[in-house]
Amino acid sequence: STLLPYTTLFRSALWGAVIAILILYFFLRSIKSTFIIGISIPVSIVATFNLMFFFDITWNVMSLGGLALGVGLLVDNAIVVLENIFRIRETEEGDGEETAGRGVEEVSTAITASTLTNIAVFFPIVFVAGIAGQIFKDLALTVTFSLVLSELAAFTLIPMLSVVLRLGVTRADSPEDDAAVQTRGAAQAVAAAVGIVYRGLERIFTALFKWPLAIFDAVFDVVKTTHPKIMKWTLDRPGSVVLTSIGITILAFGVLFVLGMELIPSVDQGEFTIHMEMATGTPIDVTDGKVEGVEKSFRKVQDEAYIERMFTSIGYGTGRTEGVQQKSENIAEIHITLKQDRPIDDLKAMERLRKSMRSILTGADIKMFRPTLLSYRTPVEIEILGNNLDELKYLANMVAETIADVPGLYDIENTGRESNPEIRIIVDRDKASQYGLTTSQVTDAIRKKIKGELATDLDEGERQVDIIVQAREEDRNTLERISELSVPRASGGPVPLQVIADLKPAMGPGVIHRSGNSRVALITANLSGRPLGDVVQDIEKRLEIIPKRPGYYLHITGQNEEMQKSIMSLVGATLLAMILVYIVLASLFESLVHPFVIMFTVPYSMVGVALILLFTGSTLNVFSFIGIMMMVGIAVNDAIVFVETVNQNRRQGEERRQALMSAAESRLRPILITTLTTVFGMVPMALIGGEGAELRAPIAIAVIGGLTMATIFTLVFIPSVYVILDRIRPDGGAKPPKPPQERGVIES
Repeated sequence: STLLPYTTLFRSALWGAVIAILILYFFLRSIKSTFIIGISIPVSIVATFNLMFFFDITWNVMSLGGLALGVGLLVDNAIVVLENIFRIRETEEGDGEETAGRGVEEVSTAITASTLTNIAVFFPIVFVAGIAGQIFKDLALTVTFSLVLSELAAFTLIPMLSVVLRLGVTRADSPEDDAAVQTRGAAQAVAAAVGIVYRGLERIFTALFKWPLAIFDAVFDVVKTTHPKIMKWTLDRPGSVVLTSIGITILAFGVLFVLGMELIPSVDQGEFTIHMEMATGTPIDVTDGKVEGVEKSFRKVQDEAYIERMFTSIGYGTGRTEGVQQKSENIAEIHITLKQDRPIDDLKAMERLRKSMRSILTGADIKMFRPTLLSYRTPVEIEILGNNLDELKYLANMVAETIADVPGLYDIENTGRESNPEIRIIVDRDKASQYGLTTSQVTDAIRKKIKGELATDLDEGERQVDIIVQAREEDRNTLERISELSVPRASGGPVPLQVIADLKPAMGPGVIHRSGNSRVALITANLSGRPLGDVVQDIEKRLEIIPKRPGYYLHITGQNEEMQKSIMSLVGATLLAMILVYIVLASLFESLVHPFVIMFTVPYSMVGVALILLFTGSTLNVFSFIGIMMMVGIAVNDAIVFVETVNQNRRQGEERRQALMSAAESRLRPILITTLTTVFGMVPMALIGGEGAELRAPIAIAVIGGLTMATIFTLVFIPSVYVILDRIRPDGGAKPPKPPQERGVIES
């Protein structure tokens, strides 16, 4: 079971790679081209393992999750390079090595900038506080490593394979070109062998995907025919289109505020603990008998509840509040481990066992709780700070009653209710002094008689046995008998305790919590069926009706406090990531206007995030926020491709509208290739279950929704944004943008 999460991750990454390669084949219709681009995936992943070793990053759910999430991104740079090499070989002269070198040189600056925008979003994670910063560093580093290595593979491996496999070279090419390849015998032999294999695979794939390819062609033809018409319509009314898109974006942000918020999604951990507390004073043998009845009832429904094993402790419990240990004869705990393959989650199993316990443990306090994941605190904790224990107990009981009917709360635990029976001995100082005794002498004498005192040790071979001297049990088992215990004096005979002290039964605090220098009463609760943020809002409304008392303060802590810290830190990191991406783009375009056009895709992508989270019933949590941060770097790639192509067309003499139309026509196919490989490469991560799937899925879901909508808005709305913002340039957009100092043609 230890390897199960890693097996699931490897399966997700493998399926993601297979889907990405199939999408490449559907667009390229060439086994050779698909192989050249697809080879960058395993090469980048295997090379990433080496960097993980040198940076002391282990194989864990987050590091391998980063690889599985980024598997669709690894082919983007390879697509850029290969398409540019293929274009040069079709339009310009030169042998294989020369065209490959020129093809890489032309796009090197652009690819580096595109990779930097993807990497830039992970840099701010270093500054993220709370639990998010601790768990996502491995994911950020592995994604960064794989993207850098995919760029290295695109600059070296891809052009080499294009020469060896003679991509774009036909049989009618010049003999000199053949000689250039033939001079390398090993390369020629490899190329010949691969050629035979790929031609066979070509026939197999063509026959196997005949109908899917036909459907794909029909859909793609509709897209190619419809897109220019949409472009013309939007360019005729850019102002209205931009205002409409901004309105849609504002509504999407409104939807985000409606979504529930929590620290982490609910995770099926396959284990939980049942904490049982009998009436105070229950002997341990009675507790044992009741727990034995519970165990028998569990065995009857063992198959129905999918119980794999049980472990019971009686007289001892770990508690659920910050790992507090409890020892008492009236408490017991049963730790349940569920079977791996089961059709129900742990919450349903807990509810099934709760029903079987009700008839056995009548009057007992039963709490069920799962191990806290990535946090040592329970979901809801309310701290009441003050000094007077009685007042704290009163306020704690009032708070517990006030929030008892909040939907989604269960197993409410109140430390103010915890109390133990005790006998209070109040020494009369005046009477004690008449007998020559002090309060400390009285308490010390009674403690020794009741608790006992170590008198000596008895040697029994290799072990020593302590000899404890204390009053007989029948002399200390009732209030009356304790009052008759004698207190020795330095001079004179002993004095009965009842002569110098008053004895009365009472209930004392079971446990005293402290926070700083103040005593604290703690109310904790678990959640079921509602996000943490929604429940906390309801609790805050209920607490407003509780009258304020001077010197006493109420705070909602627990996972809510950690959630606020982590999410606020992630929001700041996302804004910093956007600034870094803008700086990278401004340095590439040597302009402040056109990078701003590209950055419009970021708020547009939030439309997709809001819709997909709403339709899938997901919440905003630290994992979905990491997906949003990833999307900031990925979403701008398509707009980079489009805007730079527009600028290229304008530098070649086309006017602005025609440049936009030409760019839309030439960039439609590569934009769809890179988007679909990335989106569908992440689908397995979003859908494949297994241990920890609830944590990985929000990242993939956020990227899928955001990137899909960013691509749609890039192809439909970004041209209108370009027109509006280009007019604010000093020349009103009449002149074409200046080319960068270093030539960098972005192809995709």
